[in-house]
Amino acid sequence: MKDPFGKQPRHVTGNAAPDYADPALDDRVDAANAAFATIWVYHGPQVAVISQLRRYIRQTQGKRGIPLTGRRLSQETQAGKSALVWRLKAELAAERAAAGLPPNPYQVIIVTIERHMTLKSFLQEILKQLGEDEIDPDPEATERKRRKDGEKKEDRRSYHTLETRIAYWSIRLGVDLVVADEAQRLDRVGSDASNVTERIQTFLDRGVVPLLLIGNGKSEAFFKKNGDLCARLSTPLILKQLKPDNKTKAGKEDARLFKAFCRNLDDALVTTGAVLLSPNLVAHATLDALLAVSSGHVGRVARLIEEALPMAVARGAATIEAIDLSNAVRGYAIGNGWIDHDPFSDND
Repeated sequence: MKDPFGKQPRHVTGNAAPDYADPALDDRVDAANAAFATIWVYHGPQVAVISQLRRYIRQTQGKRGIPLTGRRLSQETQAGKSALVWRLKAELAAERAAAGLPPNPYQVIIVTIERHMTLKSFLQEILKQLGEDEIDPDPEATERKRRKDGEKKEDRRSYHTLETRIAYWSIRLGVDLVVADEAQRLDRVGSDASNVTERIQTFLDRGVVPLLLIGNGKSEAFFKKNGDLCARLSTPLILKQLKPDNKTKAGKEDARLFKAFCRNLDDALVTTGAVLLSPNLVAHATLDALLAVSSGHVGRVARLIEEALPMAVARGAATIEAIDLSNAVRGYAIGNGWIDHDPFSDND
């Protein structure tokens, strides 16, 4: 039967397929994954967003109780949004250490908005991140029980109390920024989503804490429908999608940036010990295929390599090869809607 995605490339080193049952290889996979987790590749557009967030933190530092503007960042899934926020958190922590200051795990708080998160659970999740005691461990179940018992929804004034506690703890613990990730999940029908949106506006109006909302491409629709909120979020931050070409100045610069990212990632894979030999990600055919899979989002390149790495190591290979990238495309990228074909395979 003909492979609908084409003929896959042959392996060069190691075995033809991963062997996840081999304990020795299993240990190497764990080590490779741990090494990959330490990698941060310098990329101009990401660094530019981090610099803007640093400026925002400086502008709002020590300012509470007065109206604040927030910030927002929208880009496609796996474009590198969350990675840059964690990088910002790591950089701020490193700077504190270099200055001889004690660690502050609360300096940047990151809260993921869940699909059915209520207003109360959103506020409580922030408090949990701040480590406050006496937080309801399962606010969703509690609310369902209240309704089953015939009780009315909790008085909205309690939200004000939770918000006040957030303001108190954020000052006491030295919180510089709260990040609300997956903002597109607020784009749903129902009063709970509207309440969260309104409270985010109130957060900023009351100057509770500096706030960054980040979401995937679908979050743009949510922001457009919430003009009052957008007015409080300043000019959107942009994590640029690269569109390399040889015709325009911008396209040539994007081509340079994309190749530089892949080269630096290649170097980091070797220097961290994730692989033994360079996978040569900047080889012309590999570079073109990575661009096709990622649509110019470097975060997707990194994610694809992260998927391919354990496959290569579990094959006993010396490095990530075209077969591993092909398997990662078929098993991960296509299923996530990044691409509908395998550019690492021969489709002739």
